Amino acid sequence: QQNLQNREDMLQQLKQALESEREEHAQACKESQRQLEKGNRAKQKAEETCKDLQSRVDNLERQLKDADGELASLEAQELKCQRRAEKLRQQAEENRRKVVEAQRP
Repeated sequence: QQNLQNREDMLQQLKQALESEREEHAQACKESQRQLEKGNRAKQKAEETCKDLQSRVDNLERQLKDADGELASLEAQELKCQRRAEKLRQQAEENRRKVVEAQRP
């Protein structure tokens, strides 16, 4: 009879140990799930930040390309104006010579 009582006590202790292990396991699983969700949120936020930054980089690259095109256009206009100014200087000089020659007796 004592032997049976000892076995029942041992069985009860094993049941309690099993229940305790199950609870620990459930808590560990919940914590793992929370960490996984936290990691997923962090990953999603990082991906969104990366997309935003890439969009900004793309926009800046477009602006730079536009500015380069505008600069090239302005440089071409400047060169054209310099050539025109040189031609006008030459014409003015030629006109002065003609005036001087016309005034000679």
